[in-house]
Formats: sequence, C-alpha cells, structure tokens
Amino acid sequence: MKPEVPSKSEFLRGIQKYERDATYKVVRFYIEKHWNNPLEMTYGLVLFLYSWNSPFYRFGGLSYDTIESCIRDNLEAINKFKTRSILTFCEADEQEVSKLFLAFLKATKRSDGAESPVSASKSLHLFASNFFPAWDLQIANAYGCNYYNNNKDRTYIKFCWLIKEFAEKVNQYKIEIPDRTLLKAIDEYNYVKFTRRLI
Repeated sequence: MKPEVPSKSEFLRGIQKYERDATYKVVRFYIEKHWNNPLEMTYGLVLFLYSWNSPFYRFGGLSYDTIESCIRDNLEAINKFKTRSILTFCEADEQEVSKLFLAFLKATKRSDGAESPVSASKSLHLFASNFFPAWDLQIANAYGCNYYNNNKDRTYIKFCWLIKEFAEKVNQYKIEIPDRTLLKAIDEYNYVKFTRRLI
C-alpha cells in the first residue's frame, strides 16, 4: 500500500498548510555551523528530538554521551549522504543506510530502554535533510511501513524507496520551494496529509 502522488496544486496546498517550526531551522543552522564537532552536534540533536518527539521522551530522557559516541562513530558515513538527494538512493546504499538507522535507533533510546524509529529517522534527516526521509507512525502506516516489527531497518529501507518514487514524481512539477529541500517539503506534505489530516 502506498498513497497516491498528489497533483501539483494539492502538494502546494499541503505545504502552505504546514505550520513552520523555528526549532528545525535554528537547529539545522546550529548543526551546520558546528559540523564535524560531535559534541555540539549532539546538543543540537537532543534539542531537536526533545522538541519534535516530545511525547516519547516524557517517560525517559536521552543519553548525551551515547549520542555523541554514535555521531562520532558514524560521521564519516553520514558525510557521504550529507549533500545527496533521495533521488539518488540506490541498492548500493541499503547496507549503510540500514547500519546508520540501527545505530541511531539504539543511540536515541530512552533511559528506560525504549527505542523510537521516529527519533532514528528524524536524526538522520536532520544530518542529511535531502537524503534521509523522516516519518512518524501515521506517515509510516500511510506508506504501508509498519515499523512495529523485528526488522525496523528493513522497513525504513522500504520507506526510502517509496519516498524516492514519490520525490521523482513531485520533482517533475519543477516547484521552487524556498528555505527547504525537496525532501523536507515532502515531509511537510506528509505531516499535513497523514498526521494532522488537514487536507
């Protein structure tokens, strides 16, 4: 199951209904300024997750040390995707994307041990905003990607392929989208359409 790709007008309507969040822009700017500094990148990511996935972390916090170690250990791999587009996603990327997803799934778990596929995807998206798609439960389910299984990384890979297909079609609209990547615009549409159900 996958949702139909919207018309150009419906896609634009979804983006226009999205309520802009200053946290995303400020944290992206901060992380970019401190790129290659795992400690400062950790501060940015923690702030972002406490804002964008706050309901999950009401029951336990994040470990700064664990996240910093994860960023440090995986920064070289993240750098490979930082300037790439989801449009270039291919089979050769699957193993490394899977490894990164599992690494951040573990690193962003709560103090009680609970893991969040949402936090894992949003972490990767924050570091490479035009390559790694973000999801939440409603968005994932809309694309037929139930991440409550034992193969969360494979489910995320499936989601990447579906979002690539979506992006290829939306990219044909040649829409000028200021201040965000094509993938961020798609995430905004998905959030408005499937999470908030505003269109």
